Amino acid sequence: MNTSAVRELAESSAFQALTDFTERFEPFRVLGIHNKELVHSRLLAHMLRTTGSHGLGNRFLHGFLQVLSEPGSGVILFSGTALDAAMLRDASAAHVHSQVYRELNFIDIVVVFPALKLVIGIENKIHAVEQKKQLTRYQETLSDRFSGFKQALVFLTPNKRSPETANLCSQVPVYCMDYSSIAHVLRCCRSATRVPLETDVFIKQFIGHIECNMTGGTQSRESCWQLFSEHERAYREIFDQYHYCLNRKVEDTFKHLADRLINDPAFGLESGQLQIEHIKVLREKELFYDLHVRLQHWPKGVWVKIYKHTWFGVFPFICEDDLASHGIEFDLPTSASSWKGLRYVCAQQDLDEGRRVLREGDQFTAEHIEIALGLAATYAQLINHELQKGEK
Repeated sequence: MNTSAVRELAESSAFQALTDFTERFEPFRVLGIHNKELVHSRLLAHMLRTTGSHGLGNRFLHGFLQVLSEPGSGVILFSGTALDAAMLRDASAAHVHSQVYRELNFIDIVVVFPALKLVIGIENKIHAVEQKKQLTRYQETLSDRFSGFKQALVFLTPNKRSPETANLCSQVPVYCMDYSSIAHVLRCCRSATRVPLETDVFIKQFIGHIECNMTGGTQSRESCWQLFSEHERAYREIFDQYHYCLNRKVEDTFKHLADRLINDPAFGLESGQLQIEHIKVLREKELFYDLHVRLQHWPKGVWVKIYKHTWFGVFPFICEDDLASHGIEFDLPTSASSWKGLRYVCAQQDLDEGRRVLREGDQFTAEHIEIALGLAATYAQLINHELQKGEK
């Protein structure tokens, strides 16, 4: 196709608006907490407390109950009989006392209205899957612990997905809510009355975080639609070349990683002694890449792996087939899960989780690359240290 069409799209005002939206400063992502369920649950619980330091009083709680009570608000009744709308309106009144609990019988958030004999549990799921019979257990907990109360359970997710573990026959209804409803409530809080400046700044950032990382916002959808409607041919071409571009990003990055390890003195690796292997596998258009790094004096089969599969991560390992060929005085705590035939060459605990730099492996940035390089150099130094101890 004519490359001028793609160039025209890239120079359009809609493309610039979309770029500004996706590349703006986003503190939740910078802090590495953009997908941390515990952080979000703690934040939501604080916002629901009418006496919280946010200075909103009951406005957030009022808005949350309002979206539960109003048909067409975007919240879906998944099972059971809906709570009485009049009771929910009464609960949102400023004079009604409420108590907010965290991790009560393992439920992320529980809001209790003692005078109204009403209790609402909130199970927050961003990426994690449900545990076995998890929502059924929570329905039973609310029913048993708050006997005589009206009870409900809200299943909060980025995309309003349906739960898999709820008991459809339970008397405790289950609502499905997504984070766009949370963003809507926060906008209402900002526009209703005067909000403390520091709270207003934070709410604006949190709304942006929700739209950028969870639900996609009106701004991004409108920018994408404008791009598509005005530059459809170029838009389709970019879409068609997505996997090529993504795989090229991965391949170019791992070549750069190898060059950095060889040439950057900050990593303390003797370039003349480095042995590097590149392993590439294409699976359903997605490039899986492993970069294996070792020093030549290391025992056979000992490597440091930097990889991009589903995750982007780093860990030191030895091939189990090589263990019998020589005596190694390493503490080998466990096999590397998901990696048949490999064992960790490190006494660090929980490397099954600790090896991860980024869960969404394709989305690595320059910052994640620096982390991976630092970890690879650290593991190499640890291996050298253990070898030197063994020689004494």
